[in-house]
Amino acid sequence: MIKRLYQAIAILSVGHMAALMGVAAFLFLSGRLTPRKLEAAAAALREYSPAEQAAPPEPSPVARQTASAPVGQTAEDVLARARQDRELFRQYAARELREIEDRTRLADLIRLEVIRQQEKLAADRQAFLQEQERIRQQAHLSGFAKELEALASVSPKKRKDVLMGKKDADALRLLMEMEARQVKQVIEACKTAEETAWIGRLLEQMHNLDANQAGERGEQASAPPGELVTAP
Repeated sequence: MIKRLYQAIAILSVGHMAALMGVAAFLFLSGRLTPRKLEAAAAALREYSPAEQAAPPEPSPVARQTASAPVGQTAEDVLARARQDRELFRQYAARELREIEDRTRLADLIRLEVIRQQEKLAADRQAFLQEQERIRQQAHLSGFAKELEALASVSPKKRKDVLMGKKDADALRLLMEMEARQVKQVIEACKTAEETAWIGRLLEQMHNLDANQAGERGEQASAPPGELVTAP
């Protein structure tokens, strides 16, 4: 069986060779195939290379770093340098973060100090205004007492003239602080109709004021203990 297969293959090979030789003889006889053309075809086959070759694979980052590393450095050196750079960057970022936190704390302290100073200035200003008011009241009371003492030392006519030159409220206050004898002298010093009308108006206001104060004292006296009575 195998022998017959070999024989069949041999017969086919001989047939192919005969066909090729016949084609070659035809090409030579027709002038289409010459020794020069055979040499050119053989040279072209020897120099032929594929137009598209497989592209090399993309190198890894480590390979790129290794390839770009100076001569004499290994991949371990490149990796160590990369780790060192990352550590330096981490330290730099941590230092910047600490500086930002320090500046924030300093800004908070400054803001709190400004608020404290503002509150202190406001308290000092309030205390100053209160002291000024106290001094003004004391000066007013002192001036009122001196004025009352001065009026008591002058004649009734002069006292009347001074009181008529003041506003009714101020004159009424002075009259209420004077002794009854001094008020009587002022009343007797009023001779003209204008003076009589003036002193009558002040006496009426004094009477109304005394009546109101007496009514308030009576209401407070008659009110149950613990109840607050307000003026109408």
